[in-house]
Amino acid sequence: MIYKEFVLSIQQITTYYKILVEETKNKKTVGSTNEWILDNYFIISEQEKSIRDELRSKVIKSIKSKRKRSLYVLLHSILQDSNYLIDIKYIFNKINEYQKKQEDYFSYTEINFLYILFRIILIQKLSNLSQRLNSKLQAKNKAETFFNLLKKEELDISDLSSQLEKILQHESYLKNPFFLDQLNNLFNNINHISENLHLRFKEIFIKSHRILQQEMDEAATNNILISNLFVSLKKMTKFEISEFYSHISFTERVLINEKAGMYNQMYENNKDNYRAKIIRDAKKLHVNEYKYALQIVEQANKINQHVGWTLFTPKKYKERSYAYIFIVAIFTIILSFLLSLYLGAVAFLLLLVPISQFVIELFNQLLQYLHKPNSTLKLKFEDGIPEAYASMVIIPTIIKTNEKIVQMFDKLEVYYLSNLSDNL
Repeated sequence: MIYKEFVLSIQQITTYYKILVEETKNKKTVGSTNEWILDNYFIISEQEKSIRDELRSKVIKSIKSKRKRSLYVLLHSILQDSNYLIDIKYIFNKINEYQKKQEDYFSYTEINFLYILFRIILIQKLSNLSQRLNSKLQAKNKAETFFNLLKKEELDISDLSSQLEKILQHESYLKNPFFLDQLNNLFNNINHISENLHLRFKEIFIKSHRILQQEMDEAATNNILISNLFVSLKKMTKFEISEFYSHISFTERVLINEKAGMYNQMYENNKDNYRAKIIRDAKKLHVNEYKYALQIVEQANKINQHVGWTLFTPKKYKERSYAYIFIVAIFTIILSFLLSLYLGAVAFLLLLVPISQFVIELFNQLLQYLHKPNSTLKLKFEDGIPEAYASMVIIPTIIKTNEKIVQMFDKLEVYYLSNLSDNL
């Protein structure tokens, strides 16, 4: 449902944008509120594809429709209270208040959805506003067409009275500042009109001041609203999802506050590995991500260990290396033996090396397909490497000649000077 509403909103904004483009081509003034749409439509165009792709992702589709709707209602009410101008601290505080009060702690997937919802709600509000502005523009154009017709054709008093009686029945015209202004000019230039029409004119002009004031107030309100919407959309395009995790994810707070203090020093791609593992484990155990994070951090804190060692079971690298060598050796021998049946016994020994290279390459490709490699876990030391993490860089090299030794020492000196740092 939210996806369909979003697509419809995009279509409505695009339709109105094209109407405004035509208006400007015809050298018509569209007003400051509409100029916001003309100048900033590219933002809507940019966001359309990315939001469509994000909504179609398996992760977002896994959230139940009822849950999506409740998150939508929550965020919409918060944005509405701030007139759609994003004060990120205020919004984060409101979301956190809700989570604490309801004891409803959002998962990482739900926070991803909130990140998308911010932009969707702003675009939907812009769509609603563009529809209202379009109604006003069409009413203005109709009124303009009517008065242009009066100027071109010399209508007698009876025809004029008849035409005006018809048009005065439409409330949309009577709320249109352009129409009222033109009507006032017409009234002042007509000497002979029916008594009924004269009374109708007077009645309209008595109300016109209030109507015009309302229109001016509404125009000012719309101008502020559309400014807020586009400013907020621009803000949202600059926000990273990691900022949402760190400010509104209670699971993330638990990880950040681990006793070892290493999680907060890690690079974002490494944190993503931890989050993905927590999502998978919590789903398997049918528990809330926040409660699961509390549990594993508590276990790590008891032994003053980084939560990663609790979350990721250390791999048995020794056993894996033995298994790798065994598989490569077995397949090499089998293939060499089968070929030697046709090529002779001597071929068995000659084929061992080339066949082993073929098996290793094939097996490596298969492992890469079956087992997705993880990025190396890294810590961000923005203020230099602490003494506890003193490191050494080792560069393996093959030395063939004395000249090679000199070249290598020259390179080492360059590397050292360009990476000069304490504890390295």
